[in-house]
Amino acid sequence: METDFNFILVLTALAIGVLLGALLKKGKHERLLDSAKKEADEMRHKAQIDAEAIKKEKILQAKEHFIELKSKHESEIHQREKRITEVESKARHLQS
Repeated sequence: METDFNFILVLTALAIGVLLGALLKKGKHERLLDSAKKEADEMRHKAQIDAEAIKKEKILQAKEHFIELKSKHESEIHQREKRITEVESKARHLQS
């Protein structure tokens, strides 16, 4: 009888131990999952900040390139107008 009681006691203790182990493991996994989610959120936030910085830099580069092209175009137009004026001046001189 006493051995049956000890056996039941051992089985109960074993069951309680397994349940406690499972609960502790579940808690550990939940903390690990929460930690991973927080880290992922931080990484996503940092990536968004980096992407915005890169976007602003690329926009600035595009504006600078546009200004360079515009300046070059205006310079070419000015040179053409100067040549036209010179040709007109020579033509007037030859007519007189």
